[in-house]
Amino acid sequence: MVEQFDRWVQQLGGFGYLVLGLAAFLEYVVPPFPGDTVMLLGGAYAVRGERSLVGVFVAVTLGSVAGLAIMYGVGRVLGSRLDRFPRVASRVKAAGDAMRTKGSWLLLANRFFPTFRAVLFIAAGAF
Repeated sequence: MVEQFDRWVQQLGGFGYLVLGLAAFLEYVVPPFPGDTVMLLGGAYAVRGERSLVGVFVAVTLGSVAGLAIMYGVGRVLGSRLDRFPRVASRVKAAGDAMRTKGSWLLLANRFFPTFRAVLFIAAGAF
């Protein structure tokens, strides 16, 4: 499957950067999506000279920032409606307290748990 993806991205030419950015975006918005694997392939393209290192970096950075911004925005919208759901509000408050006291550790941990990553930014936006 990776070989097929590799051939497909090579055929895309400059649009390959768009695919890499989209993969980085989807990693945040659809947590089971294997965005890290696709970004790793982007690094391989850059090392092989098939893609610009700067182009790969910019594409995956913009995709990641867009994805986390959307999840943060979802959290902001949900946070403004928490008064309707007291049980959920107490959990979000607990998550906010954890971020306040252990935020650095939570951000570090989110790199190793893709599903947790999306939830972290939703909670940050809600809090």
